Amino acid sequence: MRIDAPAFIEFSVYILKEPGQPAKKEFIIQSGDDPEQWEETIKYTSGDRQYNFTTYKKDLQYKYKIDPDLFYLIWYQQEVNQFAVMDPQERFRIFAEMHGIDQVQRNWEESMEKLKEVQESLRTADINVANKKQWLGMAKVALERYEDNRKRLVEGGRMYAGALLKLESFYKQEQHHLVAKQDQLLVDQEAAKDSLDLLQEQAERINYELSQVQTENERMNEEITLLQEKLSLVNNEINETTNVINELNHQLKELNQEKSGITRTEEEVQGQLAAITLQLQALNNDTGKAEADIQESEAVIEDLMNSSYILHAQIQQDKALEYEHQGRLWQYHSSYDVNKNIAALEQRISDFKHEQDRKVKLLQELTEEGLQLEHNRLWSERQRESLALFRANGVRAYTLNELIELDDSARPAAEEQFEAIKYTVFFDGMHVQAPNDLYHVPLRSIVPDRSVTDIQKLQIHVKKGISDDVFPHAVKALWWVEQFYQVGEIRVEKGMLIDPRGIRGPQEKKNYILSQKALQKRKEEIQKNTSQLNTVLADIEDSIKNDTQTMQELHAIIQAVRESEAFLTRKHEREGRVTKYTLEVLRLDEQKQQLQEIKVVHKKILEKLVKLKHAEEILQQEADFYVRLGQQKEQFETLQQKTKHRQSLTAQQDMMKQQSDTLEEQLDQIKDNERQLNRKQAKNHDDAEQVTRTLQQVNVQLKDTNEGLDASQINLLTAIEEIEDFKGTARFIYDELINELEPEPNNVKKKQSLVKLRQEYESGKVTFNNARYETGLDPAAPDNYKVIEEEVLRLQDEYKRTSLLFEENQERAETLRDQLETTINMRVLEIQQRFKNYMSGFQFEGQIDWKQQEDRKGRVLFHLFIRARKEGHRGTLEDVSVKARGGRVGKGVSGGEESLSSLLFALALLQNLQTAPGFIVMDEFDSALDEQRKLKVFDLYASELKRKLIILSPKSHENSYLDRFSKAYIVHHDPTVPWSKVTGLILKRE
Repeated sequence: MRIDAPAFIEFSVYILKEPGQPAKKEFIIQSGDDPEQWEETIKYTSGDRQYNFTTYKKDLQYKYKIDPDLFYLIWYQQEVNQFAVMDPQERFRIFAEMHGIDQVQRNWEESMEKLKEVQESLRTADINVANKKQWLGMAKVALERYEDNRKRLVEGGRMYAGALLKLESFYKQEQHHLVAKQDQLLVDQEAAKDSLDLLQEQAERINYELSQVQTENERMNEEITLLQEKLSLVNNEINETTNVINELNHQLKELNQEKSGITRTEEEVQGQLAAITLQLQALNNDTGKAEADIQESEAVIEDLMNSSYILHAQIQQDKALEYEHQGRLWQYHSSYDVNKNIAALEQRISDFKHEQDRKVKLLQELTEEGLQLEHNRLWSERQRESLALFRANGVRAYTLNELIELDDSARPAAEEQFEAIKYTVFFDGMHVQAPNDLYHVPLRSIVPDRSVTDIQKLQIHVKKGISDDVFPHAVKALWWVEQFYQVGEIRVEKGMLIDPRGIRGPQEKKNYILSQKALQKRKEEIQKNTSQLNTVLADIEDSIKNDTQTMQELHAIIQAVRESEAFLTRKHEREGRVTKYTLEVLRLDEQKQQLQEIKVVHKKILEKLVKLKHAEEILQQEADFYVRLGQQKEQFETLQQKTKHRQSLTAQQDMMKQQSDTLEEQLDQIKDNERQLNRKQAKNHDDAEQVTRTLQQVNVQLKDTNEGLDASQINLLTAIEEIEDFKGTARFIYDELINELEPEPNNVKKKQSLVKLRQEYESGKVTFNNARYETGLDPAAPDNYKVIEEEVLRLQDEYKRTSLLFEENQERAETLRDQLETTINMRVLEIQQRFKNYMSGFQFEGQIDWKQQEDRKGRVLFHLFIRARKEGHRGTLEDVSVKARGGRVGKGVSGGEESLSSLLFALALLQNLQTAPGFIVMDEFDSALDEQRKLKVFDLYASELKRKLIILSPKSHENSYLDRFSKAYIVHHDPTVPWSKVTGLILKRE
């Protein structure tokens, strides 16, 4: 009770009724400490924006705690009579308003209207969904065609661009290879030219030697001819000397027989024998030396042949290894680059794994948050701790976001004003040992002063869809929140909790938990982020796998690359082997020629040795002969002289023959040398032809290489031009492809087949161009499909919501219909029993019933019938609105009976009204009643109602009637003034 309230309050009503106009009412409330001088006056009129009848009723109920229905109920004569004359439909409306049935009826009618609207909306939604699905089907066809085109465009473009990039790389690699091959061919060409020049020099030297040999041959032939001529002269002289000797021999036959073989004198024999002995010793020495030289030369030749074979094999092996190692280094560049790539790959793998761990952790957090959102359990860690405590103790507990939520129209930012209290935990109990510093509110200690389900100022309401047993807790929580935003010591201002002890900020980190919009948006973000994270994790896994495989390949090849580098650093050794091989081949040829010359000399020495031994034997026989020669000395001396002369001639002949043989041998040697030189010349010619053919082959290969290099450059330029054209046409495909190819080290790319690359190029180009120039596509197909799909989903959701709403409204309408029929039946039965009793007191039968029916427009109409007939009549009970016509019995009632029925019906109504008015004002209720019925009706009202009655009547009354009242007044009205005067009557009672 407020101590500053006024001492007096007056309530009044003013009614103005002008002819032909409806009555105008004005309610006035005056308050103050002096009734003669009111301090405040408030007038309530119909149509006023601030002080209207609705405001008047609310002020009476909530400000002044007054219910008008508990104090007065005014009945006018017209309204009473209307019960009889009015249509049963209008009568039911009045009846319903008086018993509160009208609200139930309106609720049911509104539910039926809403049900029809929802049914129509459902039908419309169904049609819209079907239409949109047709549109969606057409859009999907366009989308599939567009996506297929885009897929072919992207796949063809990627294949086309990838093939171009691979071709570019291939042609670059091919150029590098061809340049290396060109350099190698140039080296081979120079080597072949050098070999050819060397062979030409050898050919000139051989030709010179051959010309010298041919000149020597001619000279030797001339000497042999001259010697043969001299030999012929000596032969003639020998023949003459032989004849003389024959004559002497005849004389000295026996001695001559021994002497026949002796051609020298004793002194000559002795001298020649000593000389031959010395010559034999010298030839034996020369023979040993020649044999030693032959053995030494053959050993050198064997060593040179072995070393040249080894060098030749090493040179061939070097060429094969050089090609292999150059190819490897052309592919991998160097071991430094391989190590660098390995380090880069290891760092990339490490970075990918760290990124993978971070993404997995983030995915787990998002998944957990998504599950919390899905099950409406978006709780903080401290809330989980508190809820676990309550769950362990068997106490029901709720978080604030389980009980209330933001309005659908509220922005998510409106939630920020609850930061200091929105993590509060409510529990169904009185006391708890709180596990943390969150608010823990006992629901049993919250006693709201009213039922509140929404707070428009704070844009919050009780959460939709909660169960009936949780609903009272939600109402308490909502009322509890409201208290913080009212003026007081404990309040929330700007998101801060203020109390007499201090100020407290947010309970947890900023997060939206009350806004369904924000939660739905967060769910969508989580789904989107989860999908993106899964895609990123799959890409990271593929990258790690590919990089690991590449790194393993590099680890496997790095030792081979190092061996290739070491091999190339030993180029001087390989060149040295080639030079050494060439020199040793020349030395081998020279050594073979020298060996041949030594063998010829050795042969000649052997031949001389054999001849000297034979001569030694002959000289020894001759020496023995001279010992036996004795007495026939003179003849013998003559014979000897002749013989000696002949021997001299023979010796001269032999010498000439020997000279001839020597010349022949020298000539044969010269011919052998000539043949050897001819063979060398032929071999030189063959080698020169071989080198020439090799040089021609090198020139051809060099020409082919140059042509291939030119063609490769043209192909490279063509590929680069096509790449630039492709960039201008489909830059996004090129950039995406480049981004995918960048992480792969260039020096580990595998060389691919040109045929496959060309096939890939042609296939990608055809696919790309076909997709690029395809007509009849709709670029807006994805957006159109998405818009239509969203619209279909929206319409489907709308259809589902409408279906649920239709079922809810249908159920609600049935419930309200049952409630309405039950309420009507109960009220009618209550009134009907009283009405029958009241009517029987006046010798009438009475009945009250009702019915409902639909009109042509489908509206449900309710009718209330007041049926009456005199007791004993055989006719049917008719409604009192049916007038008696032609005096026919049982057909209608008279005017007095009509009023009587209406009054008795009104009395029955007053007995069953929900309100209990303190007084009853009856305006001209007795106009159509005779005196007997008037008194009886008044007594019945007084005995049944047992409250103050105010009667307004234009008729004068007998004392027996006036004696029933405690006060009586007469109103005099002078129309000429105009003015009315009220005079009180003094009632005398015996």
